[in-house]
Amino acid sequence: MKFENIDEYRQCRVVSNIMISNTTAVLTIKRPFTFKAGQCINISVNKSIPPRIYSISSAEKNEYVEILYKIVKTGKLTPLLKELNENSLIAVSKPFGKFFASPLPAWLISSGTGIAPFLSMILSGYGENKVLIHGNGNLSDFYYSSMLENKLGNNYIRCYTGSEKCDFIRGRVMNYLDSLENIPIDNMYYLCGSAEMVVEIRDFLINKGVSFQNTLAEIYF
Repeated sequence: MKFENIDEYRQCRVVSNIMISNTTAVLTIKRPFTFKAGQCINISVNKSIPPRIYSISSAEKNEYVEILYKIVKTGKLTPLLKELNENSLIAVSKPFGKFFASPLPAWLISSGTGIAPFLSMILSGYGENKVLIHGNGNLSDFYYSSMLENKLGNNYIRCYTGSEKCDFIRGRVMNYLDSLENIPIDNMYYLCGSAEMVVEIRDFLINKGVSFQNTLAEIYF
């Protein structure tokens, strides 16, 4: 989907744009479309900035659409997103992608803002039989911890690589997975994060006997 095809985009007004951690904000617009939990949209602020893909983090039936984004100081788009105020206009594409939620047992494995599509799935009612594993280097980046603890209980696992004291699993997500005695090979596995993270964990799961068809991936660039 190219930004030149402006007819494929809608001009949407920002409802709110709030920092929720030291590095991450949540941008909210009124929902202009229907979507399935796990899908993405392209967004941009003007024709000179190429659009970027963001997973929707809000529930399917929510009145609003929310996008988690990490502010990259050297990036072209996110510093501009940070400056948006209520009633600012952004260009938003139609939802797309097939990283769909499923009622089947699954592990949802993410790092950083890669948790976004999993938030949408859980808030949309697909949290049953799910284990959510989220990796981060900053405690402030474990977004919506209270809500996730309430919905998932012990099936919400945080892997922390920073130096502050906490009760979370210490180390990378990969280290945590490698420490487990058993990996359910018949489960579905959803992976969302950097290309390196996705490839590393997918290879690990396949080596453990998980079918390639049972792994679905969404890569964040």
